[in-house]
Amino acid sequence: MSSNLNSLGATLFEDFVRPHISKSVSDEKINKIIKVVVTITGGICLLFVFIVDKFANILQVSMAVIGEGSHILNTQSNHLT
Repeated sequence: MSSNLNSLGATLFEDFVRPHISKSVSDEKINKIIKVVVTITGGICLLFVFIVDKFANILQVSMAVIGEGSHILNTQSNHLT
């Protein structure tokens, strides 16, 4: 997990941050920026875990409704043919 976050942080830095900073920025400052990006990204991922956990029951209900709805549609289409 940490290697994924680190590579994502480095990619986000190179794609979105580096074009907006000067070329003379020290490596120490770049490392601090990447650490902040990794921390923010990790926090967002952790937040999504709690959000998905809260929606687990909603997902089960929606899948049940979709499953029943498709069963009803299949039954009706069989009667039409």
